[in-house]
Amino acid sequence: RRTREPCIFFASGLGCWKGSHCRFSHVVNQESGPRPRKEVREQVKEELRRCFDENEPEKIYAQLQEVAQQSRYAYALTVGYLDRLTPSLKVEENG
Repeated sequence: RRTREPCIFFASGLGCWKGSHCRFSHVVNQESGPRPRKEVREQVKEELRRCFDENEPEKIYAQLQEVAQQSRYAYALTVGYLDRLTPSLKVEENG
């Protein structure tokens, strides 16, 4: 069952490898909000860096989704970060 929260992987250039099995929405919302204070931006960036301390893809996936749901800024930053990953990580949509 899908939630209303958007899938950060679907919105990124990588695509979502879970396809129709993904529990997040595959509708891209381009709304943006006001830029948060610098301390909040730095906190989000630190949380993103910590996500990649994990070695298991499922944990990374879950943690990135969790960070992205905090705010519009966190969502946009996470998608942008995923877009900058190497093209070799790109996956095709499965459904």
